[in-house]
Amino acid sequence: MSSPAPNRTVLVVEDDPVMQGSLVALLEANGLSCVTASNGEEALLSCALAPPGLILLDIRMPGMDGIETCQHLKAHPVWAEIPVIVLTGSGEPETELRVREAGSIFYVTKPFSPERLLTAVRLALDAHAA
Repeated sequence: MSSPAPNRTVLVVEDDPVMQGSLVALLEANGLSCVTASNGEEALLSCALAPPGLILLDIRMPGMDGIETCQHLKAHPVWAEIPVIVLTGSGEPETELRVREAGSIFYVTKPFSPERLLTAVRLALDAHAA
């Protein structure tokens, strides 16, 4: 009996529609499927409907920010194992510390190279599938 195929769906949580579209285009061009959310509340609803294999999460969003969203995800028994990669415009060390404490496995600063982001996504998905 074979094991189920790993979940290669990425939930892209980004409030800027241009950035969200660019992220989806990049990921889909590299063989991944994507679903989107524009804020933390939508991200939690999306996870409740169909948990993704990975969450790409912006920090600065209206309402529930990315750190609070990550904390909610990691506190949920079903979603706690979903890897989270945080995207942010802040390169401040305290921001990186806060996202790691919230449960993010990678921290990518904007602007980023597509190769760097794709490497982080692939590493996270492969580690989660193992």
